[in-house]
Amino acid sequence: NRVQFVKSITGNISLSPSLNIKINRGWRDRPEIHTCFNSISLPASVATDKEDFKAMVLGAISGDDYNIA
Repeated sequence: NRVQFVKSITGNISLSPSLNIKINRGWRDRPEIHTCFNSISLPASVATDKEDFKAMVLGAISGDDYNIA
């Protein structure tokens, strides 16, 4: 899952020391991945609970509307 997470957000299979992933609050009701900015925007209504966060991110990178080879 870690490789899938990094690749879905950055387009790379690993992180380099100079590459950061940004996690911020968005305004939509679903997560948005922005590979151009190496970021993921989560809905403002999402709780900051660790399990909720993991479920939201896994849902975003494994959904039918997102596909990266």
